[in-house]
Amino acid sequence: MNKLIDLRKVLHVLSKDEIRILENDFINKKLNGNSQSVKLFEFLKSDQRISIKELSNVLYEKENYHALNKLVNRFEEKLLEAICLDVNLKRDKVYSKRNQKLFILR
Repeated sequence: MNKLIDLRKVLHVLSKDEIRILENDFINKKLNGNSQSVKLFEFLKSDQRISIKELSNVLYEKENYHALNKLVNRFEEKLLEAICLDVNLKRDKVYSKRNQKLFILR
């Protein structure tokens, strides 16, 4: 799955603030019981190399390519959201301090 390779590359060039935004989101997911997203995030942050089949087995305890594909697509959306949020927050004169804080809390 080439998308996983691309996501890993993007994740490794993100700023600390962008990573923090993603981590906060995934910590909330972990608290709500969605640990597959957290496991995928940790896998992509690491330099660990495993096959798609092995990753699916780690995440779902069986081979489930369809579910893995959906998870990767959701992760990509979250990653893009974090990047857009961080870029927009760096525009000091566009949003008030109050709105910037609201975006961070989100």
